[in-house]
Amino acid sequence: MRKKLTTILLVDGDRRDRQFMRAILEQTGYVVIEAMDYWDALDAHQRYQGTIDLLLTALALPGDTGYELARVLFRTNHAMKALFLSSRPGPEANLDSAASRPEAHVLIKPIRPRELLERVTHALHSPTYPMKKGSRPGDAGLQCAHAQNRSVRSDRE
Repeated sequence: MRKKLTTILLVDGDRRDRQFMRAILEQTGYVVIEAMDYWDALDAHQRYQGTIDLLLTALALPGDTGYELARVLFRTNHAMKALFLSSRPGPEANLDSAASRPEAHVLIKPIRPRELLERVTHALHSPTYPMKKGSRPGDAGLQCAHAQNRSVRSDRE
């Protein structure tokens, strides 16, 4: 009997960050589908024939937000988990609200390899919450990992 591989949809506008995270995740045995923006992620999700287990997405994306991307993808993939990435703590990450809730998963860049793997594992094994329109990390309606680090400059493609 074959072991099911865990698939991650990685969405980040910074090519170097995507490559860095993809390399770490693939070395650990995850299947990684890469997208650079909101529309590319929707297209990749639609084209993929298997199940996507985790959405690993930047909060700020060309095209729309990571929150909106999660909301749209959860409509057809209710079991999918989400881990959000932010280049800076603050209102964009809704960290004040997220920090008080164990289900909130927002990872602040720069990301260390060990921390990425720990947060991915935690997000994958967390319960799933029903998605409601307008939900954000910290709201009862969204499964989102929280870590506080320094900000890092984001180079867009």
